[in-house]
Amino acid sequence: MQYIFLKNDSLKRFEVTIQNSTAYTEFYMMSGKICLTHTLVPDKLTGKGIGKLLVENILNFAKDNRLEIYPFCPFISSYIKKNEQWMPFVSKGFKWN
Repeated sequence: MQYIFLKNDSLKRFEVTIQNSTAYTEFYMMSGKICLTHTLVPDKLTGKGIGKLLVENILNFAKDNRLEIYPFCPFISSYIKKNEQWMPFVSKGFKWN
């Protein structure tokens, strides 16, 4: 599956575009931290693993840039809980729900 992943700074979101549809996660950054606030996958892309693809790209971006992750988005926090290899990259100060 071919896709385009990008960090769209003007819209403050990470995007994955497939078949002319874009899934995204909104974020904001501050001094070594990245706060992930909301994820949206269009109906056309639902159930195809696009959310997972988006999250994995974002988490790798955070890891590569040594950013502490604040997963406020329920989809992302759930993904991290199920994939514990990402736990060390979550900020120690993050309060899980």
